[in-house]
Amino acid sequence: MTEKLEKGNKKLLTLLRKNDTQNNHSEELQFCIEKDLVRNFWIGCKG
Repeated sequence: MTEKLEKGNKKLLTLLRKNDTQNNHSEELQFCIEKDLVRNFWIGCKG
């Protein structure tokens, strides 16, 4: 489940960089990917 979300985030960030879009959303997305927040949040929710 989380792998699909992680792949989607990486693809979205690649598209944003390709279109030279730099804003708060792209910076937050990059931070999320670097810190592996999707997986950490998922584990936290599962308990």
